[in-house]
Amino acid sequence: MKKLLKKDAILAWHILPRTMKLGYGDGRIAEVGKTLSVRGMPELCFRGLHASENLRDAERYGPEECQSKVCRVLVFGQVITDGYWAGSPPDKIVGTSRKILYSVSIRRVNGIAEKLRTPSPGGWTTRGWTTHRIWNQAVEEELDRLYMPRRY
Repeated sequence: MKKLLKKDAILAWHILPRTMKLGYGDGRIAEVGKTLSVRGMPELCFRGLHASENLRDAERYGPEECQSKVCRVLVFGQVITDGYWAGSPPDKIVGTSRKILYSVSIRRVNGIAEKLRTPSPGGWTTRGWTTHRIWNQAVEEELDRLYMPRRY
């Protein structure tokens, strides 16, 4: 189910530590429903507010702690969408503004993945800090069904 977004906004995923504190010396606390912004031109891996268009890619970049928060976000403003990781298709975006629509604990996401019996070889993610299934589109859709606000 697609919803109309702010003009030029990209619906994406971002994983934050359980404290919701931004890293790399920023220190601000992200909150559901609030927009964070940065000044200047965004630059992948160096400046801006990052996210990934699918949950599996976001997991690659998230903090390595089992109490992290999975966030559904809108990225907008000046946006760059051509990030690459190990030669894969674009997996990272960066913009000057990011709004958190909802956040869910990684444990809850893993519970949903287990309920949906999301298939994965061996049952571990590539980083090993998630003890259940690799997340896929079915998990993303279920999270949105359960937690997406009606208006944003």
